[in-house]
Amino acid sequence: MPPAIVQFNSFMYFVDESEGVAELEVMRIGDLSQPSEVSFRTQDATAIAGRRYEAASGRIAFAKGDASQTIRINILTDAIWNTTLEFAVILENPHGAYLGRYLFQTRVKVMDEDRFPSSEAVPSTNPSDQVKGSWKLMYHYFKLNMASPVVKSGTLKTIAVEQVHNLYFLLKLFISQYLIDYVLYTGEQQRKLLTGNREADLIILQVATLLPFALLHFLDVEKLKWKVGGASRMMLQKSLLRKFLNYDEISRANVSESDLILAMTRDCHDLVGSGFMSAIEVLRLLGQLLCIFIYQVIEPFVFARGEKLEGSRFLRLIPIFVYPILIFVFMECRVSRAMTVERSCNDKRRQVINRVSRTVGNYRLIADYSKRPFFVAWFERTVGEFNKTLVDKDIVFKNNEYFAPWITVLILVLYTYFQGKALVETRSVTLGAFLTTLEILKTIGNVYGGMYTRMLDMQDVFGALARIVMFMNFRVDLQARQRASLKCQAMTRELRKALLEEGGVRTVPPADLLKIKVEDIELDFMRGKGTAPFNNVGSVLRFDSFELGQGQIITLMGPRGQGKSSLLKVLSGVLLPETGTCFIPSHLRVLHVPSEPLFYAGSLFNNLIFGLSSFNKRVENTRESVASKDTVVGVESEDEEEDNQNQDGSVARVKDILRKLGLTQDQRLMAHLESDAALNWHEELPLSQRHLLCLARAFISNPEVLCVHRPLLSCNESQSYQVMRVMREFVEKKGLELPDSSIHLRRPRTVIMTSEKLAGMEMADTVLGVRFEIQRGIWFNARTQVNVEKVDASNPEDVNRLFPEVPSQMLRRNPKAKRLSLLSSDSGV
Repeated sequence: MPPAIVQFNSFMYFVDESEGVAELEVMRIGDLSQPSEVSFRTQDATAIAGRRYEAASGRIAFAKGDASQTIRINILTDAIWNTTLEFAVILENPHGAYLGRYLFQTRVKVMDEDRFPSSEAVPSTNPSDQVKGSWKLMYHYFKLNMASPVVKSGTLKTIAVEQVHNLYFLLKLFISQYLIDYVLYTGEQQRKLLTGNREADLIILQVATLLPFALLHFLDVEKLKWKVGGASRMMLQKSLLRKFLNYDEISRANVSESDLILAMTRDCHDLVGSGFMSAIEVLRLLGQLLCIFIYQVIEPFVFARGEKLEGSRFLRLIPIFVYPILIFVFMECRVSRAMTVERSCNDKRRQVINRVSRTVGNYRLIADYSKRPFFVAWFERTVGEFNKTLVDKDIVFKNNEYFAPWITVLILVLYTYFQGKALVETRSVTLGAFLTTLEILKTIGNVYGGMYTRMLDMQDVFGALARIVMFMNFRVDLQARQRASLKCQAMTRELRKALLEEGGVRTVPPADLLKIKVEDIELDFMRGKGTAPFNNVGSVLRFDSFELGQGQIITLMGPRGQGKSSLLKVLSGVLLPETGTCFIPSHLRVLHVPSEPLFYAGSLFNNLIFGLSSFNKRVENTRESVASKDTVVGVESEDEEEDNQNQDGSVARVKDILRKLGLTQDQRLMAHLESDAALNWHEELPLSQRHLLCLARAFISNPEVLCVHRPLLSCNESQSYQVMRVMREFVEKKGLELPDSSIHLRRPRTVIMTSEKLAGMEMADTVLGVRFEIQRGIWFNARTQVNVEKVDASNPEDVNRLFPEVPSQMLRRNPKAKRLSLLSSDSGV
């Protein structure tokens, strides 16, 4: 029996915030005859201790015979929406046991059932319930945004600075009137000055103007550092990305790539700039109105104007109350028209973006069939339609913008005529009061005009808000994954306990004897995309039950389009079955490798170590670091054994795996490996190399269960056998290019693959035939049985039973392998 190993029983845990506690099981594998201890601690990731969970640390002890212990982490609850956040829990400092090579750390996803921006504003997440933008929805978004400490602090400080601006405006009103009516007054009747000296008063007034202005300059510069707009946009954009990465198959099928990009770029920017920041501007303008009201009320008393001015003072207050009534009535009359042209313009804009996206994505097809003129004309028509709707929108919005200035001009004309006449004929108004009031009326018009414009801006982004709300509230698959994970953990615990209770002498830990099981699973394809993925079959696939042992190569064979790919996706966790059980022991890490080679915009080396955690990668920032074969990521260890555990991402190991796959002979490829250049690898490398590099990335990641679609697709016969030999070594040595001295500490490796080539059958430990049992019925509600059975590829009877429609002359015997190769064009994967 190998020595004791302590690790988590799952690489990821799911917990809903309403549960209050996350329970993480730590399992002990191997020799349980001695006590063991290990420390644990939490570590922030996207979830922050004190906000989403309570930080915890401690030490857990295993008595003799103990196979598991539980760590409990308290989850903090609130009524505020948040995306799914996660934190890490790390095991360290073991005593009497080794740490698991990979599952010494785990991630805990904290799920939030609240809706964006609040459950009150969006009572339903049913996609058929169209969300419409409204002032209520906007208010709840503002409330959610203010829940961010950075945004709240910056917003409150920004509002305070804006009110300082308003106080400066009020000060300038008093200074202006005092300057005209007192300091610069040259009439016969002398008026009392502050100091009794005109020059001294002039100096005081200019200093009172200059010093606050310098303070406002400083505060406005500081305001730029408070990250109100940036933090608000970041919250929306990262939340949209997190949501998308957790969508279920239905949501992902309903999301257009161009619409999501527009939401993350244009809509988030507009919602913050024209929504939240406009609300701050409205508060500034309201403060300015308050200052004007204060000035109108106390100005006659400050300057001792007398009772004869009371009627005039009352008249000057009328615009403050008339403006909002007129603007409100106008907005109510025009809102429907404005929203209509805004929606039409946004729809046409999305069509333009979709046209560009389709043209770029299908360039090769367009060029090969000489359809460039057609696509240019197609795009030109779409742009023309967009420009027409844009002009219509601009006309409506320009007319709306002129409403407030028209009111201002009319009020100024009336005031200038009547009060100017009073100034000339009766002297009932001083020149300073007349000019100051004229400026106040202009300011009132500008303030209400600015408020009206800002309200229109907020109304304009109702559509952007509705789209963001829709994307934020699409259904995710986390709850389904939580149920599947809990089920696998419970089954792992029970089956392992049953094996431990059997007793007896074992050389293999019970955890390594657990079977991979599929029991009565069903997949409903209508639920996702509305159409069945196969021809002449029902939308629901029901698979036979079967079980597989760990530590072997399993090949799925059968005619094209009959469920192999779907079965492999179920086994790898990509698809979650509607009913039944797909059990893979929870402590095994499963990796899904599609048949299409995938690369991201990074260096070739970073692409190859993409699947490693930060504890198992080596630092690779410069070309010089690539040349250093012994540099690895993680805490530097003084112990050679710990160094060996952190070598998964070393350059030496990566090159050795590439050599086994026959890739190191290409000097150009090796030059790319040692370069930091982030190239378009889909254009830079041939298809056969891309397939092998993706397979190398999987081996470097070193999962316990590797599910691969068509790994031999681009290989000739000799390459196919070479790849299969590498897979055989991966299984037998429990990983590639890892120290032989630690093989007893590693879990078995299992490869499950689909293949259409002889090598995939010949070198497999188990071959499973996958084939439909044709049923009659209406396709959209029929259930199609998928037979899964073990096949002896060397037995013609088994092959003929699996492929009865294939003529016997299409089967030929390979004299070297003495196995049957299915050569029919219908026999691919």
